[in-house]
Amino acid sequence: MHIIFKASNPSTSFNLLAPDGAEALHRGAADGAEFNGALPSDGIYKVQVYLTRSAARRKKMSHYTLTMTIAGGPNGATREPDFSDGTTGGPDYWQVTGLKPNDSLKMHERPALNGTIILAFSEGAILRNLGCNDQHGTRWCRVVSPEDPNVTGWVEARYLRESFNPPPLKDALVPGTHYHATGNVQCRRTANAPVLSCHFGVVRSNPGTTVVDITFPDGFQRTLYFSKGRVEAEIGVSLTTRHENDNTIVTIGENERYVIPGVILEGD
Repeated sequence: MHIIFKASNPSTSFNLLAPDGAEALHRGAADGAEFNGALPSDGIYKVQVYLTRSAARRKKMSHYTLTMTIAGGPNGATREPDFSDGTTGGPDYWQVTGLKPNDSLKMHERPALNGTIILAFSEGAILRNLGCNDQHGTRWCRVVSPEDPNVTGWVEARYLRESFNPPPLKDALVPGTHYHATGNVQCRRTANAPVLSCHFGVVRSNPGTTVVDITFPDGFQRTLYFSKGRVEAEIGVSLTTRHENDNTIVTIGENERYVIPGVILEGD
């Protein structure tokens, strides 16, 4: 097994524990941020990441990456654990990982950051793999929406790792759409305009990310991305939010305003 550990906070370390839990094969605080050695027996090994007690008491935070590879499987076979970094093959499913806290991975219509955003996924989301390639120095993978097999798009491969489990069953879709629910929400374009009833469609991604498409009576459209308490709109659009009872009030600029009930985000 080869483990490489990198952390933003130097008070972060990792231990590698044997299957019986009685022996630590590596103690990061004393042995450093890399382990490269033979595993003594078959079984499930645990990598334990932790902050030192003094840092934890001060409620410090740390962002880290942990890269693990295991060579010499059954009959001497070897397997690359991270196909998104490779040039051939790939697993059936990816898991989204490595995002910053409260961030989301955007699915684009084409393999480019300025491509139209279709959906957004939270840390841990399981996505079906349709293949990867390089575009202008960035590796992209084409994936299938876990909610609708007819919706596909491109995501950055650096946030993908192989998943051995298919996505869990999701909410039923509204017939003829890729939305889990449709209806109307209160909306307003300008300060002096009356409050309107705008049509919405919602896609609840796995896990915990919700995309709400809102359409005004005149055809103007706005998309809001909700992920673990954070709300975003299109790139370059700033907004503010507040909570009122079970509603999330989203204000863009000084005048544009939306009232999103909690049942839209969470489902029944």
